[in-house]
Amino acid sequence: MAPDPDVAPDAPRRARQRKIAALAAVVVAVVALVAVGWVRITDTGDSTASPSVASPVLPDPGASNEPVTPEPPTAEQITAEVLLLSQFVEQQRGLQFQRPVTVDVLPPDVFSARVAEELAADAPSFEALGRLLSALGLVSPQEDIVRTMTTLVSLSALGFYDPVNEVMVISGDSLDLLTRRTIVHELVHALDDQWFDLDRPAYDELTDETPFGFSAVVEGNAARVDAAWVATLAEPDQRELFRLESLTSANIDPATVPPALIELLNAPYVLGVDLIATLLLAGDEQAVDQALQAPPTTSS
Repeated sequence: MAPDPDVAPDAPRRARQRKIAALAAVVVAVVALVAVGWVRITDTGDSTASPSVASPVLPDPGASNEPVTPEPPTAEQITAEVLLLSQFVEQQRGLQFQRPVTVDVLPPDVFSARVAEELAADAPSFEALGRLLSALGLVSPQEDIVRTMTTLVSLSALGFYDPVNEVMVISGDSLDLLTRRTIVHELVHALDDQWFDLDRPAYDELTDETPFGFSAVVEGNAARVDAAWVATLAEPDQRELFRLESLTSANIDPATVPPALIELLNAPYVLGVDLIATLLLAGDEQAVDQALQAPPTTSS
């Protein structure tokens, strides 16, 4: 997702940090939606029309450049899309979903407020992280780490999966290719959670790097499956997806964010993909399953 990351620090070890990590989608924006089941639509306005779940048509160069506000997806559309993409995830992982997962679809402004609320609860962890990075000379002592992290994640996240409550929360703007890629990513989290339990608060008390190792396995596994889904797209659809990803990345001004923060948020994804590739070479999906059950205890 970004330049090669460094090792994540031990200081802000909290159960909620795993949820915060799931919110981070800084460069490729691959975090959003989860699994087979029913859908709850939280509506704060009119939503009579909705987009098709088919692949979007590339814009006509001769058409108007006026922006078009997409209509939010309906419960039926999201259910159909989740069911379709869940089949791909099951095929990739060699596992089947055991039960439905609640999907909360929120308007973008409501979703952003929800993200800010989640991040505000973890302010002490961010402050501890800021002190550590400041001592290492990686951020300025004047850096408002809480505000910076809240802005960074709020601008980049499309959704998150909460393994504690087994619920997915997504910004229900449209069912474009970027949203569908994030659906695939979070479907993997939901499937892995059902089989191996991703909520492990006991890890937060450890003094080794198991929490980071676990995040690398979890996020690396989801990232490699969503990359496999991208590889199935036709070339025009891949170009459209990358265009949407670029638009999301453009929300963040790199000059205003300490590089160390982006590196730390991206680390489980970048290092995790390499780790999963090694596991697959060593023992196929069974090796990934074993790593989810007993993750690495060190980032090395």
